[in-house]
Amino acid sequence: MAIVSTLRASDGCLAEGGPQQPLALIVCATYFMLRELEASAVDRSDVTLNAGSVTISLPVSKTDWEAKGCKRTWACVCDRNIPCPYHVLLQHCRQFDAAGLKAGSPLFPDRRGNYCTKAGVVDTIRAAAEASGMQIRDSDGNHRLSGHTFRITGARFLAATGLDPITIQLLGRWGSNAVLTYLAEAPLLSLNQRIKPLDTQRLKTCDDASHLDFGELDRRVNAMEMLAVHRQSQDRLDDLQRDISALQRNVEDHSDQLKGISIALEDRQIIETKRIINTISGVEHRAVIALSASPHTWKTKCGWRFAGKFNAETFDENASLIHAYRMCPKCHLLPDSDDESSSSSSSDD
Repeated sequence: MAIVSTLRASDGCLAEGGPQQPLALIVCATYFMLRELEASAVDRSDVTLNAGSVTISLPVSKTDWEAKGCKRTWACVCDRNIPCPYHVLLQHCRQFDAAGLKAGSPLFPDRRGNYCTKAGVVDTIRAAAEASGMQIRDSDGNHRLSGHTFRITGARFLAATGLDPITIQLLGRWGSNAVLTYLAEAPLLSLNQRIKPLDTQRLKTCDDASHLDFGELDRRVNAMEMLAVHRQSQDRLDDLQRDISALQRNVEDHSDQLKGISIALEDRQIIETKRIINTISGVEHRAVIALSASPHTWKTKCGWRFAGKFNAETFDENASLIHAYRMCPKCHLLPDSDDESSSSSSSDD
């Protein structure tokens, strides 16, 4: 409330790269619980004003901040004695349209008409808080306010006004329970409203928020979000590890099968009797060969190494031949077991 009063009094650019009209940005970002980049990226075309309500197209998540895939709406809340997002944005958009700016222009431009920078929005938050009397640094000199301040402040403020955590989670587009970190102490902020009637006059003037330590809350929220991302990455890594283990088992199974086939082939000596025709001499030879042996060692009973010879045609033992060939006398007379002791050459060579 103190910050809003301060901004209404000044209503000017508070930081380089920050918005020309900081009041509209801060009220909008607080009620819609925007990150600093989301607030700076809102275009005039993203805002729709209806009778008594304002709707803004917003990104689904922080990793999809340009897509603007969902819509959130606020109606007038002037009867609650709190800043009204509808009337603040209504006045701001009227000034925007009166200036003749295009629909695709930034809704909260800086003094040069460009989109605000991340640093400019954060510096604007800190300048507004400092101007309202808040301590913006802790005892160690660290800033208490960051780009998450809108989401923290918005969640705590809406919880203090009576909204339940589920509604706040939906409004703020949280996909996890990280919002509960924001709301850890929010119920304590409205204790006075629970034990006595609301003093609306005192609510307008009381400034008791300067002691709130947003710096520690920012760090806790950032840690929670980093932990959630780490857990998701770890789950994906575990899934990949299980897939790799399954593939390794399959490879080992196939390797064992191939090894067994290889051993079976080595142990098994497949012997076949072949009829070998010398197409030049017209002589038919016989060969008893071991299929497990190298082809260059194959030879007929008479010793002719026929494998690879252009004038050698091979037939099965019982094959029917068209022509009648002259039988090699050595191959015809030598027994099958004596092929190794036969001469290593033949007249057919």
